[in-house]
Amino acid sequence: MAENKIIVKGAKVVDPRSSLHGQTVDFLFEDHTIKLLEEENKHEEAEVFTAENLHVSPGWVDIGPEFGDPGYEHREDIESGLQAALHGGYTSIAIGPNSLPVVDNKTGVEYIERYADEHWMELFSLGAFSKALNGEELTEMYDMYEAGAIGFSHADVPIQNIQLLKLALQYNRPSPVPLQLPAYETYLSTSGQIHEGDISTLIGLKGIPALTECLSISRDLKLAEYAEAAVHFNSVSSHEGIILIREAQKNGQAVTADAAIANLYFTDEAVKEYNTNLKVLPPIRAEQDRKALLNALADNTLSLVRSQHTPQDVESKKCEFDHAAFGAISLEACFGALRKRSAGILSLERIVELLAYGPRDLLHLEIPHIEPGAPATLTFFDPDVDWTFTEAHIYSKSKNSPFIHQPMKGKAFGVFCQGTFAWAER
Repeated sequence: MAENKIIVKGAKVVDPRSSLHGQTVDFLFEDHTIKLLEEENKHEEAEVFTAENLHVSPGWVDIGPEFGDPGYEHREDIESGLQAALHGGYTSIAIGPNSLPVVDNKTGVEYIERYADEHWMELFSLGAFSKALNGEELTEMYDMYEAGAIGFSHADVPIQNIQLLKLALQYNRPSPVPLQLPAYETYLSTSGQIHEGDISTLIGLKGIPALTECLSISRDLKLAEYAEAAVHFNSVSSHEGIILIREAQKNGQAVTADAAIANLYFTDEAVKEYNTNLKVLPPIRAEQDRKALLNALADNTLSLVRSQHTPQDVESKKCEFDHAAFGAISLEACFGALRKRSAGILSLERIVELLAYGPRDLLHLEIPHIEPGAPATLTFFDPDVDWTFTEAHIYSKSKNSPFIHQPMKGKAFGVFCQGTFAWAER
């Protein structure tokens, strides 16, 4: 962190909607805004940063990571979660509501808002639209909105009560931010462990069929259409689910969706080694599903990529696969993993759109384009460096990363946000 003047030299701008896109520029930071360094101006007192193949884009945003605060601070707290986010290149985080207690009232929202007021990174709160995420009683959504909730979700907890979901869609209709829903139906996959397919049969683990996703998406699309409400599906994982969403979009329905990084990087082949860090929801599916997700990101059927960062303690993962908890941490690895697995499908410009534009569009936030005089919310990175993710790259309190020893391409160097500059390696 630094409070003095900062110069960042030789950064190539990746911001397709900026007049500076594709140009290599030098930045001078002395307040909250973007200034370009002019050669005739001398700033001997400034601290200078640069790096080989340095690029810069609008700051990246993650939606819905679990920071476990309050209640699960032994897995993650807000400070450790933001450290993980910083080293992943994120400037802005919308925290999921699944803490203990759940963020299901204005007091829970205000807890996060107080922390946001004191922190230099952008921090937002997503509220739960059912009390305790039990799907039985609607929360006071308006009170939470007034307290600062930026939107509403049900985290990764499936919703069985369709009357409650209909009411939530109707109550959320005036909001510019769509209701966020998990694309998952639980009763078809009781005791399911991994994707239902050849691998689940081969290694003897109970499967979770893609049908769980298709039924959930089909039902919720019908409810959203009836309620005349916009809806966003979190972590779509199957090619069948993509088909349903694409068709609804073609028919003019207000529906968006995203994919989680683990589903974009791995296939169920990786689960044959029984690595419990690969036990996630939605499950990692087959290669045809992974390719369908990447193609859907390319053609804008899916509008953003989420980390699905879900810390778990050692005891929840160091056990038999059947007994392991679902979830993986991924904030530090997300960009490198996405860049590695999307080669030939997603351009660097499209990846920036998925990390910086799409999340802000969903949350109805202004995109901080790279223009002189504009507010400076920036991520600095090398998009091409090849490296291997190790446990040393983990800044989360938890260590349940499936990316350990996996090859990456592209790495964040640092961020500038709300007047503060942070260079990760320092």
